Amino acid sequence: MNFATRAVIPALWASIALAGCDSTSPNEEVAGSYAATTFLYIPTGQQPQDVLAAGGSLAIGLTGDGTTTGTLFVPATITGTGDLIESMAGTFTRTGATLTFDQEADTFVRDVTWTVSRNTLTGTYSDADASIEVTLSIE
Repeated sequence: MNFATRAVIPALWASIALAGCDSTSPNEEVAGSYAATTFLYIPTGQQPQDVLAAGGSLAIGLTGDGTTTGTLFVPATITGTGDLIESMAGTFTRTGATLTFDQEADTFVRDVTWTVSRNTLTGTYSDADASIEVTLSIE
């Protein structure tokens, strides 16, 4: 091995090591404050109800360490009973282009596998009684 080869090898290893270091985790890539820009409640066999137009909201903050904050509010005009107010505190896990929530509050939010797009999360929930369609956009 000649001198030129010996001088290049350490630089080559350093560049390989740096290329393997990714300072941006999948969670950091989606970190931010999100708010519902579409929020539809669709009872089976009925017309969609616009939760946002009725005064409802869904706001979720995602941090780089995988924790969540925020609030879900669905007014009584949509629930048919009383107002629904739930904390979105918990954690999230991102795997590729999907994201799931683990929260103490038992809402549709944690039952949905959300699709990650540029600056948005979209999710659809369905059961025998209704469907819910939500788009969360970064603020």
